[in-house]
Amino acid sequence: MPTTSFRTFTEKEVNNQKIAVVFDSKTGGTQRAGEFIAEGLNSVDGVEARTFNIEKIDTEFANEAKGVILGTPTYMASLTADMKVWLDKHAVTEVGFVGKLCGVFATEGYIHGGADLAMSTIIDHMLVFGGMVYSAGGSKGSPTIHLGPVALSPNVDDYKELCEVYGKRFAEQAVAIFGK
Repeated sequence: MPTTSFRTFTEKEVNNQKIAVVFDSKTGGTQRAGEFIAEGLNSVDGVEARTFNIEKIDTEFANEAKGVILGTPTYMASLTADMKVWLDKHAVTEVGFVGKLCGVFATEGYIHGGADLAMSTIIDHMLVFGGMVYSAGGSKGSPTIHLGPVALSPNVDDYKELCEVYGKRFAEQAVAIFGK
């Protein structure tokens, strides 16, 4: 007779709103920015955030998440080809967007490298897929973050605070919408 094992969940796992930070990263900079955002998300009581490369997503966690934040490096003033293919072919089944709070971030090699265009393209997908896009804009004061945070490579660590602030603001909005 087979034995059945049961997993016990911590109080944090049971009660927290899950938020998935999903990214494409070529040199590690976008991953690092995503980790900073997750630190900001996890600083808010009632939130559990995890980061995933688009090639290794915990689809169970991501589908259960009430929020999803997508990140991309910029290439030719746009998102990467891998992120575009993932959005077109896998995003809906691996993450799902309907009714979720959604956000974006990007990294770029130099100022005006196209991060705003890359983020706008991702936002278009999120809206078409039924997501609710988050932007505090200037309503939260400084720093003003309209579309999402942008970090310049290779100095992504210089943007740690910006990414953490964005994550914290996003988490606070998720808790306000969905509760703890």
